[in-house]
Amino acid sequence: MRLLAATLLLSVSGCVCVAPQAPAATGRTEQHDLESAVVGDTYRLFVRLPPDYDASPDRHYPLIVQLDANLDLLEEFAVTAGYASDLERRSDIPSTIVVGVGYPYDDTQPNRGRLRDYTIPLQHPDVLGGATGGAPKFYEFLNAELMPYLEATYRVDGPTGRALFGHSLGGLFTTWAFTQHDPAAPRFAAFVAASPALHFDQASIYSHLDALGARTSAVPAALSMTVGELEGPEQNVYFDDFTRRLDQRGFTGLILDAHKYDTDHVGTVAPSFRDGLKFVFANGLGATP
Repeated sequence: MRLLAATLLLSVSGCVCVAPQAPAATGRTEQHDLESAVVGDTYRLFVRLPPDYDASPDRHYPLIVQLDANLDLLEEFAVTAGYASDLERRSDIPSTIVVGVGYPYDDTQPNRGRLRDYTIPLQHPDVLGGATGGAPKFYEFLNAELMPYLEATYRVDGPTGRALFGHSLGGLFTTWAFTQHDPAAPRFAAFVAASPALHFDQASIYSHLDALGARTSAVPAALSMTVGELEGPEQNVYFDDFTRRLDQRGFTGLILDAHKYDTDHVGTVAPSFRDGLKFVFANGLGATP
C-alpha cells in the first residue's frame, strides 16, 4: 500500500451550520426520481453533465456518485458538481459526470433516508435505537438499480471510472463500501470518505476491515479519508486508529490518503470533495486497466 499523506453527524438539524461554499456548476444539470424495488423507496437523482457532453456523442465519461446530494444546509451535490466544473476549467481533471443521490423528502427521519441507508449492519442494535443498518440494501440499490439506470441513460464509464463520495454517515457508508471491494468484480475504483462516523455502532466498522483482510491481500483502489482537527477527540481518535490499521495491513494496490483539515465537521465537506476529485483522478480513476 502507498500512503500519500499521513497528515457524527447523524442529522444537521439543531446545529449551527454554515453551508459550504463552492464554485457554480457548469454544463447541464438534470433531476430524476428513481424507484427502488430493492429498498422499497424512491431516490432523487441530481445529474451534472459536463459542457462538452452533447458535443461528444461517442465519448464515455468518468462518474462521481455523491451521497447526501440534497441534505439540508450541506447541499453536497452542488459542492462536488461545482468543484468538478472548476477543476475541469483549470484542466486539473477530465470532464466528469457527477450524480448526486438524495431523497424527495426530509432524509433525517429515523428509519428512513440516510439514517436507514448509510448505517452499516448493526452489531449493537440495543444501543442504536432507530438506526436500521440498511447499508447492504442501499449498496445493492447502487449496483443493481442505479448503475444500470445510469448506463442506459448516460454515457458513463465502467467500474474503473467510477468513484463514491460521502460525508459523515455518508462517509461511514463509503468506508464500508470500500471494505466490500472485490478485485474480481469491482463496483468503484475510488472512494472519498469525509469525516466518516467510524464510531457508529461501537466502531463495528473494524470487523468489516478485518473481513476484507481475511478475503484478500490485494485491494487495487484509491481511498481518501479526511477529518477535521476541530471535530473533537472521538472523531479524531477513531480516524487515527482506523487509518493506522488500514496502513499496517499493507493491501497490495491500495493508495490511501489520510488527511486532516483545520476545521470542524461541516467544514470538511468542501475541501474533502475538492481535494478528493484531484486525488481520485491523479491516482488512476478512468485509466485503462
